[in-house]
Amino acid sequence: NNEELWLIHVGRVLVHVLDPEGAHHVLRLGLDLAAGERPVVAVPAGHWQAAEIPEGTPFAFGANVCAPPFYWEEFSIARREGLLREYPNHADVI
Repeated sequence: NNEELWLIHVGRVLVHVLDPEGAHHVLRLGLDLAAGERPVVAVPAGHWQAAEIPEGTPFAFGANVCAPPFYWEEFSIARREGLLREYPNHADVI
């Protein structure tokens, strides 16, 4: 229901985003700007998201910011089966 900001403090994270039109985007969260990483990325409201620590990165430490405030009663976790039905062309990343 809200835009979510991802911030990285240490390490690297790949943020996978599935948008309402069915496209898959990978946002590269990290501190190496020359390599195309960004220390802050935004995921718009209404998009599914998942995070992955890439191979070769032993750990990552970051934070997420939601505004307006986050409420557990509005939170939902996607089920793999449902995502596969909705986004069959992205089965390799689901």
